[in-house]
Amino acid sequence: MSIKIPEPNGSLMLAWQIRNRHVLLVGGGAVAVSRIELLLQADAKVTVVAPKIDPTIEEYEKLGLLYKVHRRKFLKDDLKMYEGEASRKLDQFFGLDQFGPEETEQIEQAVKQEQFALVLTAIDDKNLSRQIYYWCKAGRMQVNIADKPKQCDFYFGSVVRQGSIQIMISSNGKSPRLCHKLKHDKLEPLLASLDAKTAVDNLGKMRGELRHRVAPGEDTPTIKERMAWNTQVTDLFTIEEWGQFDDTALNRLLSFYPKVPQRQDIIVVPLENF
Repeated sequence: MSIKIPEPNGSLMLAWQIRNRHVLLVGGGAVAVSRIELLLQADAKVTVVAPKIDPTIEEYEKLGLLYKVHRRKFLKDDLKMYEGEASRKLDQFFGLDQFGPEETEQIEQAVKQEQFALVLTAIDDKNLSRQIYYWCKAGRMQVNIADKPKQCDFYFGSVVRQGSIQIMISSNGKSPRLCHKLKHDKLEPLLASLDAKTAVDNLGKMRGELRHRVAPGEDTPTIKERMAWNTQVTDLFTIEEWGQFDDTALNRLLSFYPKVPQRQDIIVVPLENF
């Protein structure tokens, strides 16, 4: 059998979920500002530790967008500044064969309220950055040391965003500037011309209505039927068309379930600009 071998030497591209999770950022300069911008898009609870703070970070603080700002030098204990009783029990919980309500509640408390999901440094002190990296590794924490690819569990790529649509470009550390050019010269104009934001909003609305109103149920046959219908209907129209549909068109689409409509059932006359 002939198979396609995946190309090696890339990165695992993930949509990391850090909503309402603690993130520690050591540093308060321009690079730190760029990190905060990305973290706030992901709804993280950002704690900043730095002796000097960029004016933009101060504005974020005034607006209540940051969890905490400590205007001082980094301390090793900062890595565990929010840890409490639940965190100290994690190793004990790992030995359990099954989890009851009390254990699951304490694990959730530790992971979501007491521990840093990510640690980032954006400082010029190379020795301190190196120390933070190894403290994080000893503590089994995910860390990114700015400008030190070998001391990063993950990279920050160039991100193109239009509403819920997010596209990340990475050169795997070879040329961040090229990623910047691809973003501004190619991808941003492309997404703007497609109105991808409205398209994905319409598809998300249709999917939600399908799951909660038109065809509710979490049994396997129902889930498979919903997924198959959603896939076929999504592929039936162009991205541009999804960007132009209104609620009337979406409700008409849903009225056909579980049958898949024909294009002419929804688009009676050609949409403008096609």
